[in-house]
Amino acid sequence: MLNVSCTMIHNSSVLKSPPVDKFVKVFKTISITKCFREKKENPAHQCETRTFGATGSGMFVDVVKEYAVVLTSGHVCDSSSHINQNDPVFKYTWEEKLAVQNHKNKFFVAKVVIAEQATDKSADLCTLVIDGLKGSDDDIKIARREPRIGEDIYYIGAPMGIYHPPTALIMKGVYSGKVDKFVSLSSIPVAPGASGSAVLSLSNRIMGVIFAVHPDFAHSAVIINHSRVKNFLLRTQKILELAILQRDDT
Repeated sequence: MLNVSCTMIHNSSVLKSPPVDKFVKVFKTISITKCFREKKENPAHQCETRTFGATGSGMFVDVVKEYAVVLTSGHVCDSSSHINQNDPVFKYTWEEKLAVQNHKNKFFVAKVVIAEQATDKSADLCTLVIDGLKGSDDDIKIARREPRIGEDIYYIGAPMGIYHPPTALIMKGVYSGKVDKFVSLSSIPVAPGASGSAVLSLSNRIMGVIFAVHPDFAHSAVIINHSRVKNFLLRTQKILELAILQRDDT
């Protein structure tokens, strides 16, 4: 019995070189200014500004070598959909700033390439570029295929903001299948802060992106589908290639 037990442990599934050095924690700061639309409502105090912070997860991905590109979720980059722009009493303006923290505990300012919220026409995805950094040959690539039902998958992330560089949490689960054209379900445990984590195959290729947690079960991650992520990265590539051409022409 002891020999059998040892054999089972030896043959258990072990991740090979998970790319924790490609993970980044994303920091967002948003300053919202609220002003009365009509001066007569409160002439002594027209505007009020409040600042909020949030964190998410991201991964350096292989798009173009001239830029270091981070893949994450749209709501990690952009909070504008949560602001009531049709408020009849108040008018809102806001400013968002983004930064990333890498495995060496260094912080970098990040700029949005594309940020989209989840709608009936778009997925919740975002790409960022880091000033002064270029892409690397070992940045993470998109998988050539979609995950199969029952396939082991995992993510590297910062659920609840937990990140102690160079150590990041690694969470495993099983791919359960598509819900619709945008999202799938899995049995990976997630929590706030894990949004934007790249879902990886055991060969360290991107199969999707963590989007949300199922409201009734914290061990059920909602994932942006592989095909949507692939198309989003292609769009990012075209935008950055055009930026490179325009830069070289000046």
